[in-house]
Amino acid sequence: MAVDYKVEIDWDNDGFSEELPTDITTLKLWLKANAIVGLNDGDVVTTWSDASGNGNDAIQSTVAKKPIYKTNIVNGLPVVRFDGTDDYFSNTLIAPLPWTSEDEYTAIIVIAFHTPVGSAAETVFFNGYDNGCVYYKTSAPPGYRVTGWGIPTGMQGVYKSSMGIVTANTFEVITISRDRNKYVHLYKNGVNYIKYYTTVPLDPTTDYYIGCRHATHWFLDGDVAEILYFQDFLGDYDRTFIENYLKLKYGLSTAIGGDDISSYVKSIDIERGRETQLDRIITGRCTLVLKNNDARFSPTKVTSPLYPNVQFGKRGRVSVIKDAVTYYLFEGFITSIKDFPQRQAKESHIELQDALSKFIDKSIEVSLQQSQTTGTLIDLILDSMGWYSMKRTMDVGRDTILYSSFSNEKGLETIQNLCDSERGIFLISNDGKAKFEDRHHRYKSPHNAVVLSIDNNSMRDFVPDRNYNLLFNDILIKAHPIQVKASAELWYLRDTISIVAGDSTSIDAEYSDPDTGQKVIAAVNVVTPVATTDYTANSQPDGLGTDLTTDMTIRFVKLDKTAKIEIANNAAITAYITFFRIRGQAVVSYDVAPRTASDSTSQMTYGKRTLDLDLIWQQRSSVAKDFADYLLSQLKAPLDLVEVMIFPHTDALETQMFLREISDRVSVAETLSEMDDEFYIEGLNHFIKPGIIHETHWKLIPTDRTGDYWILGISELGTTTRLAY
Repeated sequence: MAVDYKVEIDWDNDGFSEELPTDITTLKLWLKANAIVGLNDGDVVTTWSDASGNGNDAIQSTVAKKPIYKTNIVNGLPVVRFDGTDDYFSNTLIAPLPWTSEDEYTAIIVIAFHTPVGSAAETVFFNGYDNGCVYYKTSAPPGYRVTGWGIPTGMQGVYKSSMGIVTANTFEVITISRDRNKYVHLYKNGVNYIKYYTTVPLDPTTDYYIGCRHATHWFLDGDVAEILYFQDFLGDYDRTFIENYLKLKYGLSTAIGGDDISSYVKSIDIERGRETQLDRIITGRCTLVLKNNDARFSPTKVTSPLYPNVQFGKRGRVSVIKDAVTYYLFEGFITSIKDFPQRQAKESHIELQDALSKFIDKSIEVSLQQSQTTGTLIDLILDSMGWYSMKRTMDVGRDTILYSSFSNEKGLETIQNLCDSERGIFLISNDGKAKFEDRHHRYKSPHNAVVLSIDNNSMRDFVPDRNYNLLFNDILIKAHPIQVKASAELWYLRDTISIVAGDSTSIDAEYSDPDTGQKVIAAVNVVTPVATTDYTANSQPDGLGTDLTTDMTIRFVKLDKTAKIEIANNAAITAYITFFRIRGQAVVSYDVAPRTASDSTSQMTYGKRTLDLDLIWQQRSSVAKDFADYLLSQLKAPLDLVEVMIFPHTDALETQMFLREISDRVSVAETLSEMDDEFYIEGLNHFIKPGIIHETHWKLIPTDRTGDYWILGISELGTTTRLAY
């Protein structure tokens, strides 16, 4: 059967051809003028149907207030036009409700104003209450504004944001969003103009409005081409994808050209996975050797049709199409571009690395979490790094982390520490999804059954490796149990500070264990400082002067591991802060003896071989003991690692070569060595010269050697099964 290899680079950052906003599952409302059917130019619009599939149609039943449908307005596409007098749409607000202070949203709108003059405000999108209105106003200063989504009453004047004067009849992409940390963000054409902290809960309501506020005022005089509303804060990857998708659709940015560069490909070299079950998954790599006779892939060539988008960070992928079925082999981001313009065969070598490379240096902020599973925490970390919501596949996780908080920590290292403690793995799959597999993943369908049997006829090469470095018969596992201490002093002011009259000072206070002085995992039940009890001020640094404590105004912000203190001196004289403390309960981990497992028979045969693991996020000693017992059962005798090179001597085997993925279970039977066993695919490599050769290598590790595990709801309990921890 014919096989076609396809290599694509997303030069425009607008996603690949089949990717659509509906791939983001939190899309609740999608209004697009080009989806309106049955209307002619100038007809009124009664119902603007929701293309998200959720039935949240925008409706106007009063004839005089109906906006009109206009054709061929922006990039050949239609719009819905509002007259600025009384036109608007509304409907019941998108479920689920009620809203709380933790709720997240993103609204992305393609809009053009007609005559933005005078002092009137014109509403773009309104959630039914002042805490959710984005509008444009021409006065002092002109620009887009936000009334809320959590701005305290009376503070809107402080937080209004100018995003530049609007040019009449010029379309723009406007994004407003609110994250789980209560920050509101406002973007114009992908540029962030505002980010501020909201301090009050959102107000539940019943309706949303397009083109007005409360159906009574701030009517829009302009054209709306498209609106997307997500009941989620879209991270940078999702938001940029949607914004660029819209900018290209409506001609607000110039398309670079097709993403498909398959005709330029000379070779493809892909490496993914890991060597053994004790290793972490490595960053996947793909090297493309491209024909570059016209230097189109040279970043410095100004006349290249791809200029200036041949640069780091562009997303690329490799796939195989066979019998009209697409099999993905790799997805990642450009990390290196190397040209050879003076060679006879002019080439460009472009290296892509999978998303693990994106996560290495990403700092994360995840607020205090209590009793969350490993998978939930990894999902929150991916959110913190802004990773695509549509490109992840997550197991729930078997472990529950009692207390966790992450601040300014590196994303990938934190995820890998969680995986190590769970005995799970984190990888980027062949279709580019961030994937967490918990420790039960391989015991469940489809990985608990062999999906492919390989014999002598199926292999071009077969290399068994009985590796002594993987033999361990003395296992030490260190856990970090959690203790929530009694309320005590978490922090105190060590030096007296002075504040002149009418001035203020700020303090960053880092909590510590009141007994050991060590850092805490978090603090709970932190008490807002009370005058005299927790802080004092005086006219003299020794505290023997006039008491000025009641003249101090304290602003106290509690965080997970720290607090921010602002002290304002309202007295007429200099004040000295002679005492200040913060009280609460420290959440700390404490040292316990490592949990151990050993096998004397193995030690007599092979010598004592110790494996010492420190599981940072394993908070239960009993699980650490189970972990030690499990590793001993797997590692006390030699393991046979295997590397095979697949020989696709049948059409079916060729398909399997494209289809198989890390964690799949295969059997290998080789006659000469008499090996006949079952293995997991742990690593894989593809080397391809399209139309000439496709070599596939798999690195295999044996499946569990202790028999079947019993898992509630998955397998039957029998006489030879063991309870999986």
